[in-house]
Amino acid sequence: MMKAKLICYTLKKVNHQTRSKFKREFFGYQDKSNKGKYEYNRKGILSQLPHSRPIRSIVIVKAKDESQITNLLKKYDADIRIYDITINKNELKIP
Repeated sequence: MMKAKLICYTLKKVNHQTRSKFKREFFGYQDKSNKGKYEYNRKGILSQLPHSRPIRSIVIVKAKDESQITNLLKKYDADIRIYDITINKNELKIP
């Protein structure tokens, strides 16, 4: 068992462009160029940290990684709720 943080977040009413920018920074995305000839995987914060996403707008991360997630959420002025939990080590994975 290990200590982890359950982070619940809600983006306030933002336009589509801002929401897309947030999702790209948070989850990462696949970039295509030259009419789809080349593909690049652009990493987001969650593509580099072991995590679990039980449902939408909830992320479980190691306690030490909490600040990286909350800093990005604060940058986009999200409503954040954080809870201390304990989970098995094998539940958190890097996709």
